Amino acid sequence: MKDFGNAILKGLFVDIIFNYLKLPLKIVGSSVSKINSSDGSNSSEFVVLVWFKNFLDAIIVLFYPIAVIYIIWMYFELGDYFYYEDFIYSVIATYFGPISIGFVKEILSIAIVKITKIEQIEKNTNKDI
Repeated sequence: MKDFGNAILKGLFVDIIFNYLKLPLKIVGSSVSKINSSDGSNSSEFVVLVWFKNFLDAIIVLFYPIAVIYIIWMYFELGDYFYYEDFIYSVIATYFGPISIGFVKEILSIAIVKITKIEQIEKNTNKDI
């Protein structure tokens, strides 16, 4: 029974909370590496889907700087009406914002993987002809 309690604590705190807090930083890091490694060439017939996926990577990378500028602008624009709670909510929304953009990008990636597999099947069947 002692092992069961340790497993629950580890599962709750380490796997759920700690990994969830690291998830936005992993998403941003992944997008940065994809942007740095892309050479701009596109061999897919579905140029718009690939472009939109790269566009979402760029949005994820630019999300934090734009959000910080927006929070600073809100502070100066609202002045006395920008309360401490508003600041905390803005920081939390900014920190977890890339998760929602990354989710949309992953859904689009599923479609791109299917299309890429169909293109590979088409190329392989055309070799035999």
